[in-house]
Amino acid sequence: MHIVMIIAALGAALSGAEHASLYVLQTRHWLEPRTMDFFGITSAEDARATLKAARQQGRYNLMLAAMAVAGALLLIPSAQPWPIVAATLMTASTLCMTFAALMSIIAEPYRRKWATLQLVPPLVTLALLAVALLG
Repeated sequence: MHIVMIIAALGAALSGAEHASLYVLQTRHWLEPRTMDFFGITSAEDARATLKAARQQGRYNLMLAAMAVAGALLLIPSAQPWPIVAATLMTASTLCMTFAALMSIIAEPYRRKWATLQLVPPLVTLALLAVALLG
């Protein structure tokens, strides 16, 4: 297997882990001060008002995490012949992660801090996947 694809799989797994941690923050710790600060929420009242939406967003993040990790796991040599499925899952999940982060950066400047953190791993993974698949 191409070394760049292995590194891309690690990037997808890292992106998945990051989104799984977002799931935990958005569903379990939303009302905590550190989480509120991380997401740019300035009051407990605002946090309570957005709790349902945060939990829903957390579930979406968990599904993206599952897709990315599943794609990475399908590249394990014993899981062959699944490289096309693996690449598809990793590409689809990290592409969604990348666009979501870019939209947050553009539309919600006060969320640039966490959106940029959310952007880098899947964007790097997409670049590595492009090199591995097209190169």
